[in-house]
Amino acid sequence: MRPRDIQAVLDSMAVIVDTREQDTMEARYRLREMRVQRAALDYGDYTYNAVLPSGAWIHDTAAGRIFPTIAIERKMHLDELAQCLTSSRKRFEAEIERAHAHGARLWLLIEDATWAALMDHQYRSMMSVNSYFGSLMALMTRYDVHVLMCGKWDSGQLIKRILTWELKERLERGEYG
Repeated sequence: MRPRDIQAVLDSMAVIVDTREQDTMEARYRLREMRVQRAALDYGDYTYNAVLPSGAWIHDTAAGRIFPTIAIERKMHLDELAQCLTSSRKRFEAEIERAHAHGARLWLLIEDATWAALMDHQYRSMMSVNSYFGSLMALMTRYDVHVLMCGKWDSGQLIKRILTWELKERLERGEYG
């Protein structure tokens, strides 16, 4: 694909938001600078969509469940992730395993979080710091999950930048024709 075709595809990029994501004021703020489409994602909360030079979208949002090649799973804080790693672990791991089985790159974005906050047990779960840290390390090593922590108001820019970069890399490698 020629550089100008790549740029045209990038310029057409929209963010697909999973239908399970709540439409809140925070979500609207997070996505305020992006074109948004809603569709059912098999895993993750966000992925990209764009118009290819052929005129077709990468994902047909009307075709049912989407199995993206890259997805971002967002958690609003360490407390929510702790719940996913304890009482909801089976469901959470099944989602990550589905992404891995489809060869998808998965980013885990945790808002209002830092590694220091995790190490200082600044979350409400009784889960020990060692168990929490070990669970994250297991996700990263077993399933190649990329873990990012950020401020609540920075997540939108990270989502946009990650998806843009991932799409650009795939276009340059010729994955979409």
